[in-house]
Amino acid sequence: MPYANAAEQAEAGPQADELRVDVRFTLETQRAGGRPVLLYIHGGAWLKGMGDKTGYGQLEPPAPEFFAERGWVTCSMDYRLVDPRSPKQTRSRWPAMLVDVKRAIRWIRENAEQFGGRPDWVAVCGGSAGGHLALLAGMLAGPEYQPGFEDVDTSVRAVVSYYPAVDTLEAVATKILHGDVPERGGAGASAGEAERERASPLHSVSRCPVPATFPRIMVIQGTRDALCPVNKCRLFVELLRQRLAHAGRRGVDDRVCYLELPRGRHAFDVIHGVRSWCSLLAANRFLTQRFEATQKET
Repeated sequence: MPYANAAEQAEAGPQADELRVDVRFTLETQRAGGRPVLLYIHGGAWLKGMGDKTGYGQLEPPAPEFFAERGWVTCSMDYRLVDPRSPKQTRSRWPAMLVDVKRAIRWIRENAEQFGGRPDWVAVCGGSAGGHLALLAGMLAGPEYQPGFEDVDTSVRAVVSYYPAVDTLEAVATKILHGDVPERGGAGASAGEAERERASPLHSVSRCPVPATFPRIMVIQGTRDALCPVNKCRLFVELLRQRLAHAGRRGVDDRVCYLELPRGRHAFDVIHGVRSWCSLLAANRFLTQRFEATQKET
């Protein structure tokens, strides 16, 4: 079902069909109500969707179904992709993808109750490019990411990010997201370069705001990932913990959880196996503990 309004769909043009969300829930969840909501964001290098035969094809990561079976309302979203075949002036570029994530959260706020979900308790999860967007959904806020719905609360309670693309200043990622690779520190050093840095979790983490409501974050990474190197994920986690400590947030290790899987490769969770299952159990424990903690607080 569409999560964008009529004006946003018209603006998206041929990509309007991508502004959709699939909802999974059980009848028990719907009857009980008050259940947490998980928004799942697919990967694919910001170029390919879940149904793209040249991308994941019919292989979908198991998280949406896994959590739905355990009483969550799970929403799997599509978002505007970069289409290299379209004219440059009509291609979706950053921050269109994050805007779409914020729109999906807005839709959840308005519609979660009918499926048994709590509109005020939303977590986000994703892998690779989706992991990148999940992190930034928790880290970035501002009117530039919510055009036309600036007053809507799009904050999230928790983030689970599988093998995220944390360094989008790397040449290939920059070319996809921004359309060019500027000379750093030269003529291209401008507000545009600052926005490129904000789009890169590794480079924006030291300056991102960390209010008391900053979400709990879990990063799950394999040691043999050739696309999103483990050393960059380790560095991101360390910098995020330092940022939270500097801001005076207590329990930094509890706020930022890091799970590293030996010999795990990129997209390891797509193939159902030991690593996939272990990561799901860990993510479930992390998110459930966070939800139960907030239940006690209220």
